[in-house]
Amino acid sequence: MKYFILNFKYLFFLLVLFTSCKHNQEEKIPEIPVVEQTDKISKKPIETATEFKKEFFKLPLKNLPIIDSTSFDSFIEAEDYKNINAEAFQLPYIYKNWYNEDYNFKAISGYRLEFSKDFYTAVLTVKKGDNEMETTLINYDLKGNIIDFKLIAYDEIAEGFFKTVSNIDKDKIAIKNIEWTDEGHESTDIFKINSEGKIIIMTNDEILINNVINHLHVDKLKIKTDLIVQKFIKDSNETIVVIPEIVEEGEEYFVLNTHIVIYNNQTGKVTHSYFESSKTNDWVSDAIRLGSINIDKKLYLVKENTNAFGVIVEYFGSSRVNPYYKKMLSLFVKENGKLRNILHNYNFEENTGEWNGACEGEFHAEKTEFIFTTDKTNDYFDIIVKKTLTKTTNFETEIGDCDYNEEIKRETSVLKFDGKQYK
Repeated sequence: MKYFILNFKYLFFLLVLFTSCKHNQEEKIPEIPVVEQTDKISKKPIETATEFKKEFFKLPLKNLPIIDSTSFDSFIEAEDYKNINAEAFQLPYIYKNWYNEDYNFKAISGYRLEFSKDFYTAVLTVKKGDNEMETTLINYDLKGNIIDFKLIAYDEIAEGFFKTVSNIDKDKIAIKNIEWTDEGHESTDIFKINSEGKIIIMTNDEILINNVINHLHVDKLKIKTDLIVQKFIKDSNETIVVIPEIVEEGEEYFVLNTHIVIYNNQTGKVTHSYFESSKTNDWVSDAIRLGSINIDKKLYLVKENTNAFGVIVEYFGSSRVNPYYKKMLSLFVKENGKLRNILHNYNFEENTGEWNGACEGEFHAEKTEFIFTTDKTNDYFDIIVKKTLTKTTNFETEIGDCDYNEEIKRETSVLKFDGKQYK
């Protein structure tokens, strides 16, 4: 009897489960895929690309730079509201609950920008209910799929505490968030759009370099970006920046102009600058490769209350049997809104050699030390130059080992300032 009751309960459980599953299958309604702004972006079917392009090119084209401060004040008259096809621009994939009537989303305006020929950029304004309004910059690939997007303007009239405005330029997007509460707060984030259409926040260093390049009016495509260097000077809250500008470039060959500036970190402005043409700066990379540009770690007290900073350029030879290395030092001081070059391409260190690739050969090394004295010439301290010259001869011994002889010489000279440069 007990066995029968247990089996009857088991059969009854199966019957209820089967009925429930069948009911759910009949009543299940397909959900519309939606994505939060922080989620991965769903891709739009390729077959809708024609519809996207049709709607995209209906939008008016605006020129950069542009300030977007879209708000409720931008939509006073009925004609201010435009008919935007939300599905063609995939807005339901950006805004969660787009099709939920309780949220009452509506695309009301838009325009297009041109950052690249490799992707499309649309700026669309969406009204959220009666009290909120958002403007979003969206990048699409050439088939109409979303690459990336970023909120660039916001307004709300429920409490009137928050607002977002943006300054959009070719090389950066500055998004300012404003909070009008009792404490009050304002912050600005800087973004850039890369070549693939991704919207990426810029680091402080990137912002600084970008500001310097804009000040110099140098074409960004003509900058040797891997050789850009900068150094922060804590005492003065300044940054030294070196920008190498490409004059000529080929396979394993380039020629550079020199741009050096002092950037005031508090004001965000360039205060001093220096330019030298490739015709005189020796910034050439060919058989002897220009391998690096650096700013010297230390400052040099060249006159009372005046420090100079050094720029070091290193060159390397490509031959294994004729090794070559050279370090050139130039010194600069601030003077009347410009940088003055007081020591030009001084040969600070050099290594040369010739050997058979196994053992036998001869190598020469030259190293320099600067000692600043209290003696002055034309108000600048004289520099005692101590050079160490090392000659190394490698040879094979009678038993086949590799040995060497080393000769060391030391030389001393003085650099004096002639009114323009140290000589």
